Amino acid sequence: MDLRSAMKSRGILLAGSIYCGAAIICTQIPLVNSLGYESSAAMALIGSCIAGYTAIRQFRLSFHNGGVNRWSGAEVFAVFRKCLLVNMLLLIVPLVVLLANALFVKNCSVLTGALFFLLLPVVSVCFSTSLGLFCAVHYRWSRIAFTVFVLSSIAYAVALGYFTPAIFSYNFFYGFFPGLSYDEILRITFPLILFRLATVALGGLLLWLALLLVCHSKADDSTIQKGSALLRTLASRKYRVLAVGVLAALALLYTFRCELGWEATAGFIQSQLGEKYSTTHFEIYYSSTSIPASDIRRIAGEHEFRLAQLLADFGLTTYSRIESYVYPTNEFKRRLIGTGTTNIAKPWNAQVHLTKQSLDGSLRHELAHVVAGKFGLPVIHASLSTGLVEGLATALDWTWGNRTLHQYAAAMKKFESTPDISHIMSFWGFVGQSSAVSYIAAGSFCRYLLDAYGMKRMLSVYRTGEYEVAYGKSLEDLVKEWNRFLGRIRVDENERDMINVLLRQPTIFRKTCARVVAERNERARAALANRDYIGALNLYRISFGEAGGYEPLSGIITALVRAGDYAEASRLGDSLILKQTRSTQFLPLFLWCGDAWWALGDTGKARVLFDRVRVANITDNLTEAATVRLVALRDSVLRQPMLRYFLSGIPDSNRVEELDSLAHLIPDRQLLIRYLQGRLLARLGKAAQAIALLDPLEVFGLSRELEALRRRTVAEQLSTLGRYDVARNTFWQSLNVLVNEAEVTETREWVTRCEWMARHGY
Repeated sequence: MDLRSAMKSRGILLAGSIYCGAAIICTQIPLVNSLGYESSAAMALIGSCIAGYTAIRQFRLSFHNGGVNRWSGAEVFAVFRKCLLVNMLLLIVPLVVLLANALFVKNCSVLTGALFFLLLPVVSVCFSTSLGLFCAVHYRWSRIAFTVFVLSSIAYAVALGYFTPAIFSYNFFYGFFPGLSYDEILRITFPLILFRLATVALGGLLLWLALLLVCHSKADDSTIQKGSALLRTLASRKYRVLAVGVLAALALLYTFRCELGWEATAGFIQSQLGEKYSTTHFEIYYSSTSIPASDIRRIAGEHEFRLAQLLADFGLTTYSRIESYVYPTNEFKRRLIGTGTTNIAKPWNAQVHLTKQSLDGSLRHELAHVVAGKFGLPVIHASLSTGLVEGLATALDWTWGNRTLHQYAAAMKKFESTPDISHIMSFWGFVGQSSAVSYIAAGSFCRYLLDAYGMKRMLSVYRTGEYEVAYGKSLEDLVKEWNRFLGRIRVDENERDMINVLLRQPTIFRKTCARVVAERNERARAALANRDYIGALNLYRISFGEAGGYEPLSGIITALVRAGDYAEASRLGDSLILKQTRSTQFLPLFLWCGDAWWALGDTGKARVLFDRVRVANITDNLTEAATVRLVALRDSVLRQPMLRYFLSGIPDSNRVEELDSLAHLIPDRQLLIRYLQGRLLARLGKAAQAIALLDPLEVFGLSRELEALRRRTVAEQLSTLGRYDVARNTFWQSLNVLVNEAEVTETREWVTRCEWMARHGY
């Protein structure tokens, strides 16, 4: 059968229809609707099956139907060439559909998408064509054999995700899976390119083995006879050296698969981190480059403290050992397990994976997943409801910004339509919302159920998902109760700003060119950090032009201010932020716009913007940044020197020296300067120096917010140094200047933590 006839055959037309249908379905799904990684991975898996079965069918049509008893290697290779060409031509169908969809959905980088298409479906189809031919030559039940190879390969990938810490996998058929996480950056990496080259090479090996079978066996031989003939041929003098070389190469690739970045076993990750610290319940793996020996005992104590809290929450008295992996940076973690910005837990393996910077904020949450695993379903040790999995952990952690979960949820209810909890409790419903909305709503709902009905019923529904059985009420009735509870919480009008900021970040499924823009924004952030303001500005402008969004706009204004173009920064702020209907979704940018207006001499407008950020009280850092600017604006002596300080783009390590020089230059205005210097030293990890500067100060006269932060910073640094008794007293005293319920709750927990750490000798 010639190529033209083959393309018109019923089987090929069916394959083309499958490709076309799958591509059209992709165009209707956000994130998969453009030429990029997601659509390419989908086409790779579909294409692998089509290519393999097509090769088997074409081989049978060419030989078995004619009753051929002995094959010619040249004839079989000709069949392979025709099958490969047919399969490559079939790939044009989804490629054209996805490219055509760019007329309706923005495709920000056709080149990147084309590279993913080349590396994933094109390579997978080449490999599967070779595998299909090999199965057709070797196995009597060739379709079943090919299916077993595909399913076994996917089962191996699933096993890697289950038994190893990594969430990513490389696979001959779908190419690469990055894992489920909130990371948006997805690059074409060297390990991916190398793996796909290895996939092509393995396809070539399968083709060679198929041709050897053709030349050294008969068509009607059994599978065992063909296998024996192949082994004898490979062991012969002619092929022995080559066979040993190929076998050695395969063995080396498998042996060094972790070093090549294709897998990451627990042992490999532990060796990469390099250090281990054991406690009663934990094996903590960490890097000495980020955690010195003087800190690891305190960090180990925090692990035990958080576990003790959770055991009390769940009504347990003990727990088996837990592995905690503490990575030095997000990039280090991304390279080893596949996710950088997302911290994860694997309850079935009793593992948590975090970065050093996220320990305080995420440790209890991730450990809650592990402890809750005792009450989850078998195998996965969790609930099938994503809302219950994340909601329970968030409810137990309870800390989220500067408000309680109930306060956030009540504000969402007042100013926005509260998301449907029934929908959020499902997997796609949870990830389909902004992550902040999903975590807050699910966390508040679960906390309400815990407080109103207790842990026992929560654990029952966690395992079964049956609310009627656990609570005697339907999920809809429980949601109504929760909504009535939220309606009794007081929500001030100024909370609207906070909600606008909270809801500004859409889910990845609602972003334009999410992967491409995220990667470009990371390069822009690096340029900004290196003080390449023009380079950063150009990258951010491209991102903003393609997809809009908060981060590119923030980067543009930041780069303009850093570059000294205050007029353009203020103009852009007025046109794109202040004049929008929901301008306060950009509230953090009011700081940069305020700095620009301040530099232009309009201190009145700057003061209004700074005060808006202060009142919103979104995070401690934003509130502090706005407050210190307002304090400086009130002082005619400090006004200009502090403006120069705020506008400078020097690294934090150099800022300490700049503040020191400023303090000596203005000796009668040291209070605010020394406060800033102390807070900066604390962020740099210089606890003793920070305490020496901050402890003697009294900044209540400048601002209650700054005084609260000063006391808490001193207490936290004392805790870092292991001076728990003094830290406890300082935390206790700081309660006198706190009015925020969430801050009071967090501070009381710090008091409890210091008491526990001191009592247990950490």
